[in-house]
Amino acid sequence: MKLKNLFAGMILCLAVASCIQDEALNVEAAIDGCSGTNIQLSTINPSSKTASIYVSKSTDLSALEIKFTLPDGASIEPVNAIANDAPPKYDFSTSQIPITPEQTLEQYQRKFRVTSESETTEAVYTITVIK
Repeated sequence: MKLKNLFAGMILCLAVASCIQDEALNVEAAIDGCSGTNIQLSTINPSSKTASIYVSKSTDLSALEIKFTLPDGASIEPVNAIANDAPPKYDFSTSQIPITPEQTLEQYQRKFRVTSESETTEAVYTITVIK
């Protein structure tokens, strides 16, 4: 009987010890969403690593508030930081794309690097702000 109880106690200890492990760090590096005070609409294409953010023509692009929704533990930063950047506000005012004859909307573009919680995965997204 004692041997049976001893064996059962060892099995219980092993079961408890094997269940208590640190959770693996998240390896996903993506942008799941964009929101902010002046953002009217945002679309994200994870395949091409692009995001389009639509704002009104009167929006001040020198301090555009963008709240990125990221996977747990992931971080985001501009590839080329600008002095006016103060997350969640980013300066898009100096990054205008030249307007071609077929375009009617002003577009501004910057690149942002998303790093996973595990720091093993990175993705560079092109963010286009459209007025």
